[in-house]
Amino acid sequence: MSPQYVHLRAAGAVPKSRLEQVKAIPGVENAVPFYVGNGIWRNPQTKWQREMLVLGVDPREPTFRFPELAALAPQLQKPDTVIVDVKAQKGYGTVEVGTQTELENRTIDVIGTYGYGSGFVADAGVIVSDQTLERLIPGYSRKDVTIGLVKLAPGADRKAVIEAIKAKMPEDTAVLERRQLEEHEQNYFVSIKPLGIMFSSGVLLAFVVGAVILYQILASEIMNKLKEYATLKAMGYSNGYMNSVILQQATIYALLGFIPALLLSLGLYTMTRLAVNLPMVMTWGRVVFVLVLSIAMCSVSGMLASRKVARADPADLF
Repeated sequence: MSPQYVHLRAAGAVPKSRLEQVKAIPGVENAVPFYVGNGIWRNPQTKWQREMLVLGVDPREPTFRFPELAALAPQLQKPDTVIVDVKAQKGYGTVEVGTQTELENRTIDVIGTYGYGSGFVADAGVIVSDQTLERLIPGYSRKDVTIGLVKLAPGADRKAVIEAIKAKMPEDTAVLERRQLEEHEQNYFVSIKPLGIMFSSGVLLAFVVGAVILYQILASEIMNKLKEYATLKAMGYSNGYMNSVILQQATIYALLGFIPALLLSLGLYTMTRLAVNLPMVMTWGRVVFVLVLSIAMCSVSGMLASRKVARADPADLF
């Protein structure tokens, strides 16, 4: 990929000849080109036009992991044929095999569909052959590859081959593992784009608001039972024991609130996925992270509220 790669729609390009250089490296089974462009799609029903992500592949090469796409790709050798993602956002129309419409003011035929869903990069996507892509977008050259996809030979030393590729490539080409590219893409939209920053700020705001509300609840509970706490102190119980009781109460609040919140979140994930076709999935890592964050929030509130008990003098209460 290009060292100037920002995200999939601002990826830059590298010379296609770099793929031939990669193929010559021991441990590499194949290297195939992947092209990314933008096109104007005409809704087959309303005739309205909308921008769409156009993905170009060499239909003679095994590019895809999805079995349905791997089976359909060879059919793209026929000029002006496309495979359309049917999980596009609203406005692109209903598409099925045999649909005929326009892409970049050129008549195209839909020879297959797949269902993946849009993302922050684009509202819809269509797959074409590299030759069709060159005809659709004037000035687009197959000699410039957006991303080169490299497949290692079975049994190859992954780390050693990657280092060999990096050593072989000149400065106009960067080499990343798939995992690193995914992390780069996610980091851009989460940490740099305003939408990601907004959601991150929302998490921080929710933490602060939740901590304040819980502090008020715990402080009120403590004030209502201050005589009982004072009695325990008079009986010899330490402030540490009092704090542990309050922290237990705060943790119970966190767990009781977490369960309905998790169920509500799963419902919101499903609604979002169905409404805008974003491939949103609740992961166990996210569930654990939020649970730990909730307990931490409740613990902070509990520690702040427990100071009221620490300052209470049993002699002043009786």
